[in-house]
Amino acid sequence: MLTPRGKPRLRPDLLFRRVDDDYVVYDPVRDATTLLNMEAAAVLDLCDGEHGPEEIAAELASLMQLPLSEVATQVQRILGDFRLHGFLDSSKMPGAGPAVGS
Repeated sequence: MLTPRGKPRLRPDLLFRRVDDDYVVYDPVRDATTLLNMEAAAVLDLCDGEHGPEEIAAELASLMQLPLSEVATQVQRILGDFRLHGFLDSSKMPGAGPAVGS
C-alpha cells in the first residue's frame, strides 16, 4: 500500500503537454524536456493537489482494469521519480524535500 505524502501537485511553472503520440514535461528552470510514458503521464495528470497517492492508484487501477496493488506500486515509483526530477510542488507535500536540480 502507498504511504500518504500529501496530495501531489505539478509545479505551476512546468508545461505538461501531449505532442503527437508522446507526453512531455518542460521545466523552464532547468531548461529541460522530459518524455513520459503513458502511465507516467496519467499519474502526472492527476497530480492536481486534489488526489492523494492512493486515490491516484485507485483511479488508474479502475481505468486500466488492473489490480490495485500492482498499480499502487507503479504509482509510488512514478511519484518518486517525479520528486527526483523536481516536477512536484514540494510546498504542497508534507515531508517532501527541495526539488532536485533547482
